[in-house]
Amino acid sequence: MKRAALLFSLFFITSMISAQTVYLVGVLKDSISNEPVSYASILVLDTKDSAIAGTFTDGKGRFKIEFTEKTSINLKINSLGYLTKSINIATISRSKLDLGIIQLSPESQNLAPVEINGTAVRIERKFDKTIYKIDEATTAASLTIFDLLRTLPGVTIDGDNTITYKGVSPSIYVDNTPSHLLYPNLLAIPVDRVDKVELIDASMRRGGTGNGGIINIKLKKITDDGFSGVISTKPATTSFKKIDQSNSLINLNYKWKKHLFLNNFDYNTSVDQWNYQINKEFLSNSFFSDSLTIIESGNAYKNASSVSDCIGYIYQPNEKTRITISMAASLPNQQSVMDVFYEQKNKFSNQLESNYSTTGSDQFSYPSESMGISLYRQLDTAERYLEANLYYYIQNSHTNSDYKETFNTLNFVAIDSVLNYHSTSQQKNNQNVYIDLFYNHPLSDKTRWNLYYSNFTNFNQKSTLRTYVNEIIDPYKIKDDNYSDMQQTLSSRLGTTVKKWKFDLGVNFENQNIWGDYRRIDDQLNDSTRAIVKNYFKFLPSGTIGYLINDEQELKLSISLTSQYLSFNELQDFTYKENSLRWRTGNSNLKPTNYYSVYFGYSHSKEKWNGAIDLFYSYTDNYRTFVSYPVSSLIWLHKRYNAAKLNKLGGNISLWFMIKKVSISVYSSLYFVKYDLNQLELISHELNIPFTTKSEINFNYFVFSTITYRVKQFSTQGRITYFGKQSEYDGSRGASLNVSLSLNYLLLKNKLQLGLGVNNLFNNLTPYNKQSNRAGIITQTAMNGYAYQPSLFLSIRYDLRFGSRNTEYI
Repeated sequence: MKRAALLFSLFFITSMISAQTVYLVGVLKDSISNEPVSYASILVLDTKDSAIAGTFTDGKGRFKIEFTEKTSINLKINSLGYLTKSINIATISRSKLDLGIIQLSPESQNLAPVEINGTAVRIERKFDKTIYKIDEATTAASLTIFDLLRTLPGVTIDGDNTITYKGVSPSIYVDNTPSHLLYPNLLAIPVDRVDKVELIDASMRRGGTGNGGIINIKLKKITDDGFSGVISTKPATTSFKKIDQSNSLINLNYKWKKHLFLNNFDYNTSVDQWNYQINKEFLSNSFFSDSLTIIESGNAYKNASSVSDCIGYIYQPNEKTRITISMAASLPNQQSVMDVFYEQKNKFSNQLESNYSTTGSDQFSYPSESMGISLYRQLDTAERYLEANLYYYIQNSHTNSDYKETFNTLNFVAIDSVLNYHSTSQQKNNQNVYIDLFYNHPLSDKTRWNLYYSNFTNFNQKSTLRTYVNEIIDPYKIKDDNYSDMQQTLSSRLGTTVKKWKFDLGVNFENQNIWGDYRRIDDQLNDSTRAIVKNYFKFLPSGTIGYLINDEQELKLSISLTSQYLSFNELQDFTYKENSLRWRTGNSNLKPTNYYSVYFGYSHSKEKWNGAIDLFYSYTDNYRTFVSYPVSSLIWLHKRYNAAKLNKLGGNISLWFMIKKVSISVYSSLYFVKYDLNQLELISHELNIPFTTKSEINFNYFVFSTITYRVKQFSTQGRITYFGKQSEYDGSRGASLNVSLSLNYLLLKNKLQLGLGVNNLFNNLTPYNKQSNRAGIITQTAMNGYAYQPSLFLSIRYDLRFGSRNTEYI
């Protein structure tokens, strides 16, 4: 035994001695200009043409590679705009080899110099992503990170700073780390710190449709130790007399050697007030006379505030490794008051049949805490890397509601008395864990395979609700939920490049498990606990074909099958009586909604302009929607069904261009929707309610536009958002218009930015209204409030620059 251990030790020591580390150094230069070639990729291949090491050249064209000694290697050098160069090294006689100056030949001498420089500086295309270098001109035209993202093809930002990429909300990353781990408010990112932005096709990484994707914001390094950061506040007024809302943030960064400490603090307040009116008329409804009309009107006031703080730590020992750790806490609060008046009249005689009113107030408090860990590790080559994220979130919410109900007239009888006082107390406890892993592995220089896994678990979800009527507990409204929900995805994809063609094929294995119980008391005072155990497994294939016309233009076609998850509340077979007018129930027979989708995209990128066209089609045969029907002359029951087939065909068009000092971006979406309502008609017959909804093709569209003009320290910006008539299967929503203007001034060497502007101009030209025709009930809705009125705002932003961030030249 001792002899075997000794032999094993000798063998191990011999192996360690023989497998020495070799260092390879050199400098890359242009063969014509003799200028250094920066950020070129260098791969070390063994005799089987497998990559064993890799690196990039620095800003001066220098490189250094470390690998285990081999008898023979091949060096492969690639750089955008240059011919690929191979160097064979047959024998390695020492631990450090200096290859000296290596010259690269430009790929083509026939292209105009402007075309080569514009494309090479701004755009770099890889298999599943396009990398945009952010230049000084783009930075100068951008006041915030949202303005900068708006200059990219397919990206749009609406008036509420909601980001959309190719028609879908994207995942936002900062330096390969989910943004919410470090930057809950993206406004904390200084524009002049952005080096590159990667637009990543998520369907070629995680599967799914070609719509949407991942936006990865790459920041310039903080090279020197010290502080840096941003302080910003934006108070606004609706009444033009007092401040009604504010958005404030503080971002502080401190760098010490390989360690970076961050703190993001946010404080937001808002005041909102609105009123609405709903008119209903009835036709062939068994519960209502055709001569009856119902008018519901209401006034509401809401005051909200939130405080949050996120502390982060980044450790980056080298270019290949980045570890991020963060902790955050948030405390949102909200108070609201609402008055609702409800009456039934004979539309011919105008005689009052019944009238009902309610006055109530709500208080919400939902503190939360979270913790996240993120790892990015580049393995032996730039294209072989691992991303891992772990995120834990816990929220405890508490809601108190107090309101009173009054029937002044009931069935033509004047009673004028308070029916009852209600008070409701609800507590929720939510705990979530999110894990995702992404591994990318190059099989050759043109073929790659990747593996993606995600697990989102809502565990130990608890909800308790108690309602008191005249200070006595209402047993029918006891509500106790205790459940868990786990959603898992395993995706495997294989992609290759053949000349200018890209082929990507893969499959997602998705699984959703829902288990738990809910306690209710029925009309016979039977106290019972019911269990829900559901498991949904989905096999979802998808594929993408891309064609690179040139470095500026690309075509892409994607075909996929995707699915929409269900929730625990949707599956509860119990009629819950929320109040005197509305009941609600789940449906345990619901099925996940599956979408069959086709996407075709074209993008064209130049230094001073870019554009994208995305065409899409999707179909589902089990579209989910609520069906509402009367239980009595006052009470309505709402239940969700797989009630329709849905066809959607349309396109998204985006355009950005810069003319001298003017930057303009335009985004528009146009689409047709066709509902097949045969299933909804059968459901209506089963419920004995009239079916009056037509199956027809509906056209929808909206337009976002932003124009920015900058002269020296001044800049002006205007934004226009227009929604055309938005149609749904049972009605439509009226058009809406939002116009915003702002004037900004930079001073103190561009550290301080002052802004003055106004939102919601001309909204009164297109008041909010909605109409529908469902179950023989024609409904007209109109709404007014702060959200539809002009608001004046002042913005102040100060950029701390104590530590060097390589932005002094701007």
